[in-house]
Amino acid sequence: MTPTPRLINTIYCDDVRMEVGNKLSYAGVYVSGMEIQRLAGSTAPVILPKLCVVMTAQTPKEDPFDILKFRLLRDSELLQEIETPQANLAEARKKIDHEPDAMFYIFGAVITLQALPITKSQQLRATILTERGELMSPALQIKLLDSESM
Repeated sequence: MTPTPRLINTIYCDDVRMEVGNKLSYAGVYVSGMEIQRLAGSTAPVILPKLCVVMTAQTPKEDPFDILKFRLLRDSELLQEIETPQANLAEARKKIDHEPDAMFYIFGAVITLQALPITKSQQLRATILTERGELMSPALQIKLLDSESM
C-alpha cells in the first residue's frame, strides 16, 4: 500500500475573519490569478492594500512533522516565514494519541500582507518546509497591466 502523502493547501484572498464557533470566513478568494491595472503613464508601484494567505499542512498520523515552517515567496524572494514551535508539534503528538479515530495531523497558518508594492507581474507561492524537504502549493499569478492593455 502506498503511504498517504503530506499535503499543503493554500487559499489566497483579500481578507480572513474569525467567526463565531471558531470558523474562518474568506472574502475575495483568488482562484488562479489577479490582474492589477496601473494608471496610464504611471511608473509608480501599485500598492495592494491587503492580501491574506491561508495555509494548511497535513501529514498522516504515522508520519508526524519534526520540523514545520510555513513560507511565502514572491518569485524567489522570501516574504515571510512562520516556524511552528517544537512544543506545538509535541503537543499535537500527545493529543492525537488520545484520539483513536484521528488519521492526520493538520496545522495551519495565516499570513497577512499589508501595503504590498507591485512593480511588475509576479507570482506568490506558499510552501511548507519540513525535515524531508519543501512542499509547494500552486502559485497566485499577479499580472500588472498598463491601462492601455485593458
